[in-house]
Amino acid sequence: MVPEYERAARVKDFIKRLRWKGPVFEISALTREGCESLVQAIYRHVQSEQVASAPDGPRDPRFDD
Repeated sequence: MVPEYERAARVKDFIKRLRWKGPVFEISALTREGCESLVQAIYRHVQSEQVASAPDGPRDPRFDD
């Protein structure tokens, strides 16, 4: 567990060393801190991928649930 006063510096250093340009989520599996925002971002990403890959043609009702 990283002390709160060290977190920002460690995350910034880690991102810099990896040269990461994507989104960053500071989470704690122990306290669940930050997990909700990560779950929501995953949901939005999956939803956008489903919309992007959805067929444009008419749907076949036989395959509806």
